[in-house]
Amino acid sequence: MQQAIHFISIILLLFLTGCTNLTDEIELVYIDGGNFIMGSDSDYAEADEMPAHTKQVQSFYLGKYEVSQKIWTKVMKLNPSYFQDDDNPVESVSHNDIQIFLERLNARTGKKYRLPTEAEWEYAAKGGRFQDIVQDNNLTNLNQISWQRENSEEKSHKIGTKVPNILGLYDMIGNVHEWCDDIYSGTNYQGDTVKLTDNGINFVFRGGCFISDKAHCRITNRNYASYTTRNFSLGFRLAHDAE
Repeated sequence: MQQAIHFISIILLLFLTGCTNLTDEIELVYIDGGNFIMGSDSDYAEADEMPAHTKQVQSFYLGKYEVSQKIWTKVMKLNPSYFQDDDNPVESVSHNDIQIFLERLNARTGKKYRLPTEAEWEYAAKGGRFQDIVQDNNLTNLNQISWQRENSEEKSHKIGTKVPNILGLYDMIGNVHEWCDDIYSGTNYQGDTVKLTDNGINFVFRGGCFISDKAHCRITNRNYASYTTRNFSLGFRLAHDAE
């Protein structure tokens, strides 16, 4: 009986240690909430980026990096990525796949990780409360801050190897597109019709990727895909409510 209890204790210790290490590997940045101008009315903006409007975002945490293949594999026990490397962002994961990942991750860690909302993503990409002094919204220094068509050799790269934005967030532009937790509805921010495809409801993804040209690396640029879509340019980063 004592041997059985000792064995169970060892297994529990190993499990808890694994949880602690996994939590330590997920680096989050605190984003102080506030109001910001979401979208764009500029000459180069696409129809679904309009109209620019004031949006309020509550304080939250956002992943310092895109979720790596290493972290995904620790939780899911497999690596679906096309460009396989532990330190590269995980990709080829659908919005639905991520919900399963989040359920398992939260069960292991006792946390409540989630995907960022589209507004949270854009607010953070623009620099949060510091957006008025951010100099890279027009992407004049694109090669310094991102992996995209001009410099990526059309493949993903190790996370965190480019210059971060003013909040200390890496790869908000380029490397892989990032799923958000919002359904893409209408043709712009005033639209109210849910966009459906043969595969169901579409969710927003943001940020450009390693095969994006400069026009599609703009912070306000929006994309969408079915919740079942898997693509080698499509990954995500974690968010968490402020506690």
